Amino acid sequence: MTVTLITENYHFFSVFVCLNVFFHFFCSMIEQNDLFFTDGLRNDADSSDNRTLMCLSVKERNDVMTKQLSIINRVEELRCVTQFVDDIAKELNLNEEMHMNIGLVLEEMVSNVIFYAYPKDIVGTINLCAKSDGQSLTLLLSDKGYAFDPTQIESNDMEANPAERPIGGMGIYIVKNIMNHVSYQRLDGRNLLTMSIIINERVLSMTQILQQDGQTIIKTGARIDTLNAPQFERDIEPALAEPGVDLVMDCQELTFIASSGLRIIQKTMRSVTTGKGNFKIINVSPSVYKVLKMTGFTKFMTIEQKA
Repeated sequence: MTVTLITENYHFFSVFVCLNVFFHFFCSMIEQNDLFFTDGLRNDADSSDNRTLMCLSVKERNDVMTKQLSIINRVEELRCVTQFVDDIAKELNLNEEMHMNIGLVLEEMVSNVIFYAYPKDIVGTINLCAKSDGQSLTLLLSDKGYAFDPTQIESNDMEANPAERPIGGMGIYIVKNIMNHVSYQRLDGRNLLTMSIIINERVLSMTQILQQDGQTIIKTGARIDTLNAPQFERDIEPALAEPGVDLVMDCQELTFIASSGLRIIQKTMRSVTTGKGNFKIINVSPSVYKVLKMTGFTKFMTIEQKA
């Protein structure tokens, strides 16, 4: 798919709005690693011309599995959801624990739609889509019911005595704790819930923390993305506990970093600076360095590129 943005003598505000929408699209594609540039300048065009043509090619996601299911808001339809999960587990060769987790997540969220999304006696449609690239599984749940964002629901205190805390409130808590990523949108009168989980451990950050010559060295894995960033942050937390730490992040293996990874670097900078320590990043690839430079990190910290 190619996305083309053309501006020609438009009012400044119109161009600004267009670019703002484009920027958000650009960021979402970067996050998914699905975007790359193509040469969009016309061969006969002067670069100073007031007509600008920008082309982006969006790579089709290399899914190994895509499944869809459409049901109505009747509790009996949960049998179809169970079969849907069984088919996913079989095709992706999921282990017993992952099979149960996926089933639990969809049971909770689909039943929530069945019971609460539509007025009583109104037949409503619920659509499910499951996509996997063999490393992660993304579940998309949509309906045309009442607007409801489950990500904004505050959970009950699960540390409290179950006999004393409010009844219920566990389903959404379970979903948030099982899935690596949960997001919600209300678009064109539809609730759109996206839930992702790592199903192949090879995509985890595989972080190593070493002590060498008085320095604490964090060796990253190949990716720091939306799915594995929470685990990466937990992995490096012990390294930040000591005041005055001399911290080095070795990115020898790092080939991809999303904004979720940049946020962790930002937090690390703040933590080390507050503790009066030192922090630098080494062995950075040209592509990762470009992202760090684009977002201003290279101006304020030591970042060494690969030799």
